[in-house]
Amino acid sequence: MPDNAVLCNQLARFLLQDRGREREAEDILRQTLDRGPDKPVAVVELARLLARTRRENEAESLFRQALDQDPGNPVAANELARLLVRTGREDEAEKLLGRVFEDFPTL
Repeated sequence: MPDNAVLCNQLARFLLQDRGREREAEDILRQTLDRGPDKPVAVVELARLLARTRRENEAESLFRQALDQDPGNPVAANELARLLVRTGREDEAEKLLGRVFEDFPTL
């Protein structure tokens, strides 16, 4: 497995495109994070995978972790908002996006 977090993320995305390889992609992303959890890109990618496989609670936790690491991360904010809407929390999603765009108006 590559040592570079970006390369690991890309490999995981390719695996996701092949049906039935979600577990393998998840393993790669978790191994990447085991080497250093301060990788918001890998955290977001794993959270996306978990949301896609209906593990909303863990996905939400990881999206929030990514936003703690990188508060202006538009992908993490957007994906968390999407998850909140999907789980019936539209008001919370609207507040989240409002705060992000207020704090980072150039996004």
